[in-house]
Amino acid sequence: AITEPDFGSDSAAVSTTAKLDGDEYVINGEKIYVTAGSRATHLVVWATLDKSKGRAAIKSFIVPREHPGVTVERLEHKLGIKAS
Repeated sequence: AITEPDFGSDSAAVSTTAKLDGDEYVINGEKIYVTAGSRATHLVVWATLDKSKGRAAIKSFIVPREHPGVTVERLEHKLGIKAS
């Protein structure tokens, strides 16, 4: 999940953040399009550890879709997407 409401799919502009809290990361942000998100059990979410470090601080996190705090707001019916 890269695409965000304010920046589209510009991976360098990811505004979702990830902060280490003990042994886990707390991720805060919003994604607007996740390929196969409605069928997946886990999502790959891109987030930045430190906005001042640019692309070098952007990391991928595997997040269970049913994890507390993760919500699917609606399904987008994209033209041509039948499998991925």
